[in-house]
Amino acid sequence: KLYIINPINDLTDSIEGISSKNFEVKMGSRRDEIGYLAQSVAGFLEKVRQEIGFSAGREEQQQQSENKWWEIVLNAVVPKGSKAFVVDEDNSVLFANFPLNKLDPQQKLHLLDVVDTDSKDMLKLVSKAIEDPGKIIEKDTVFQSLPVRAKIVQVRSVGGFKRMLVLLMKR
Repeated sequence: KLYIINPINDLTDSIEGISSKNFEVKMGSRRDEIGYLAQSVAGFLEKVRQEIGFSAGREEQQQQSENKWWEIVLNAVVPKGSKAFVVDEDNSVLFANFPLNKLDPQQKLHLLDVVDTDSKDMLKLVSKAIEDPGKIIEKDTVFQSLPVRAKIVQVRSVGGFKRMLVLLMKR
C-alpha cells in the first residue's frame, strides 16, 4: 500500500511546489505506471519552467525596448533644459531624461520618490490626467524647488497599458 501511496504523495508535493516556483519532481526511479506518470509530470514541469524563463526574458526585452523608445521620443521632443519622465500604471517611473536618486539601478522608483510630497500641485495634475486620459493637463507649478510649466498626459496603448508622460519646462 505504501508502495503506491508514498509516490503519489511525492507527486502531489511536486505539483503543489509549482506555486513556489519549484519545478522538480522528487521521486525515485520506477518502471511502472507511477514511474511513467512521474516522468510525464517532470517533463511538463520542465516545459513550464522553460516557458516562465522565456516569458520573463521577453518581458525584460520589451521593457528595454520601451525604455529605448521613450528615450528617443523624449530626446526628440523635449526642449533643451526641460525635464521629462514616464510613469506606468503602477506609478513606477519607467524612464526619465534626468538623473534619478536610485540606490539600486534595478530598483523601480515610485512617482512619489520623484515628486516631492510638498508639491501638491504636481500630484493634483497627475490625478487630473488619470481622470481624463488623452487630455494634456497644463499648469505652472514647482518641481524640485524650481518653477516649471508642467504638461502631463496619460497615454493608453492598444494593449491597454497606461503611461503617464510628465513634461517639466523651465519658466
